Amino acid sequence: MKKFAILPRDLSIEDGELTPSMKIKRRIVEKSFAAEIEALYTGTVL
Repeated sequence: MKKFAILPRDLSIEDGELTPSMKIKRRIVEKSFAAEIEALYTGTVL
């Protein structure tokens, strides 16, 4: 079974999470949503 979470907001270029060509900057997204990612692996959903 795959787990997923809906983020509380959209990713944006202004927040540095997307490049101008709309590619995801994974390291920044991982830092911004660390709690949500951790919850997926621990089994608790926020």
